[in-house]
Amino acid sequence: MPIRKERKTQREFLPSKRSVIATIDEGDFDLDEDIRRLRKVMIKPTFKNLEEAFWNDSVSTSFTEITAAVIVGDGIRIRMDNKKALQVIEEWNRHVNVKRQTIEDYIRESWFDSIVYGKSYWRVDNNNPEYESVDIQRLDPKTIEIREDPVMGFRKFVQHIPVYKHFRTKKNFYRQKENHGASFITDWDKDKQKINYGEANENLKDRYSLKEQEIHLPDEPNVILFTDLFKKPPIANALHYIIYKRWVMWFMRKYSQKHWAPFVVLSVGDPRSPNYPVDAPKMQAAIDNGREIIKQITNWGGVSIPGEMDLKTLETQTARSSEIYVLYIRELDKQIMMSIFGSMGQREASGNELATARILEHGWLRFIKGVRREYELMLTNFYAKVLLPYNGINNVNPIDIDVDWSELRFENTRELMEAIAMGASVGVFVDRNEMRKAAQAAFSFLTETNEDNKKVEQIAADRQAKTSAERRLLEHNRRKQDF
Repeated sequence: MPIRKERKTQREFLPSKRSVIATIDEGDFDLDEDIRRLRKVMIKPTFKNLEEAFWNDSVSTSFTEITAAVIVGDGIRIRMDNKKALQVIEEWNRHVNVKRQTIEDYIRESWFDSIVYGKSYWRVDNNNPEYESVDIQRLDPKTIEIREDPVMGFRKFVQHIPVYKHFRTKKNFYRQKENHGASFITDWDKDKQKINYGEANENLKDRYSLKEQEIHLPDEPNVILFTDLFKKPPIANALHYIIYKRWVMWFMRKYSQKHWAPFVVLSVGDPRSPNYPVDAPKMQAAIDNGREIIKQITNWGGVSIPGEMDLKTLETQTARSSEIYVLYIRELDKQIMMSIFGSMGQREASGNELATARILEHGWLRFIKGVRREYELMLTNFYAKVLLPYNGINNVNPIDIDVDWSELRFENTRELMEAIAMGASVGVFVDRNEMRKAAQAAFSFLTETNEDNKKVEQIAADRQAKTSAERRLLEHNRRKQDF
């Protein structure tokens, strides 16, 4: 057997010095002919279309508002050992910018942006003369372009806006009465959804006769708060359902006239009478006369007809077919809620109350907890790297900051307290503070205490002594059996 030379695998698998970016051309040549045509005429998920569909649909707006309220709950609470840093964070959470918004307002608005646009951007300004702390302001996601280095992975955000004169002081902004600069004019608002920011900016200026400026924002926590919860705007998945639902509601009146009204049959003449038209022109004239008569009963009123005609209603169950539109809207509402992460228990309450609560607990509430975790990681990183250093506190790590959210529960308060009492009786809790933390699920105002809770400590000590005695008894019996 020949001896093979050892291969230098480490050198063979090094990347090339010259970057080669692989691209795949977007094509639909393998699709069916009808599907390929349909893709070209379907509504496109542009930001303008997403906004129009979202804000004109009651299910999407109401459920997004409900989800935001569940995420925020009773607000967030910060826990950490550094009391000075805790005071700085709590004060900032109650007043995050010059508009006197709170941290809960930030979470709610960023959640709306995430549903409609897929991402949320808030500019960080620590040099605002009108605000004593770090100021954060929402950026319109429609004006943001994300640029990434395809090799190294560096990322930055480029904001495209018309030339706009901004004001560094509140007094100057209040005193301004005349038109200042090329602000957001009507033409820009009407045509901005057509702009492809990948094109050359010079062509953009020539086409719209606007002076545009680019603001480059580095992807750093002291520059921008970036929320990337979804790879694709969730409302884009519901876009076609919303449009279909709107079509049903707009044209329901025309369709319902055919379904809700009884089917009418008009007989022209009687073959057994001399009034029956025998030739084609007379028959056509009689039919046309009958059509004009039928138009008079569109609103289910009365009508007078000549003696040579007979008008009857067809006794069928066609009136029930109008329920198809109610079924359409109901099913479309379910699909819209599914697209924006509604659970089965919220779309349709089936079964008893306990079964519905379990569906919520194992589905939708788990999703809410995951969203809360994303906000928690971003906020603790912002607190430790931006807010606290701005106030002269540099020895805090993000892992030292705990964010407590209000409990997501559907249990009965009495059952919850009975479970806590049972846990205390069997020695589950180490001390009184663990029991108080468990009881926060029912009473959120409970906090830790440094005072002695004799009753809880006595129960834990008694249970520990009882467990030790039972263990010694079992050990004694085992030894007797060995002998």
